[in-house]
Amino acid sequence: RKPELKYMAHMRVGYVDEGKALAEYAIDKLRARKIVIFYQNDAFGRGALQGAMEVIEKKGIKDVVKVPYERNDVQFDQQAKVIEQADPDTIFFFAVTPSARSLIRQLGVSFFRGRNLIGMSVYDESFERFLESKGLRFVMVRVVPNPKTSDLEIVREYRDAAKETNHILNFNSLEAFIN
Repeated sequence: RKPELKYMAHMRVGYVDEGKALAEYAIDKLRARKIVIFYQNDAFGRGALQGAMEVIEKKGIKDVVKVPYERNDVQFDQQAKVIEQADPDTIFFFAVTPSARSLIRQLGVSFFRGRNLIGMSVYDESFERFLESKGLRFVMVRVVPNPKTSDLEIVREYRDAAKETNHILNFNSLEAFIN
C-alpha cells in the first residue's frame, strides 16, 4: 500500500481503512467516549490503530488507552489490569482470534457485558460462535457483503458456485471468490 507502487491493485481495503471505519461507527453510532484499543504490536495492529486514532483525534475524543501486545502472546496479565482500570465503554480489538479469545477469557465474560466490542474483518465464524455462546455482542467490519443474503450479481454467482461444489458460505470464501 505504498504510494510509489503505482501499478498495484488491492482487492480489499487496508487495515488503516478498517480502523477508520470502525472508529467512525463506534463514535457516531455507539456513542463511544471511553475507549480502549487492544492491538497487536506489528504492521497489522498498528495499521488499524493508526486509522482509528486519526478519526478519534479528529472527533475530539480524549479518553483513549492503547494496550499493545506482542504477536503470539496469549497471556495478558498486564494488559488486563490496564483495561480494567480504564473501565471503557468501548473496546477495539485489533488482534488475531486466539489473542482476542484469550483476553476475553482472562478478563471474564462479565467484564465485557454492556460494553461496545468492535473488531476487524479477520475474525472467522468460529470466533463469532464463541462470542454468541458467551452472550457477547461484537461489531465487526466486513469487506464483502453478506454471502447468504446479498442480492448482488457476484454474490449470487458465488452462491451458485458454492452450491455446485458443496462449499459452505462464509465471508472469507466470498472474498476469495471475488478476488
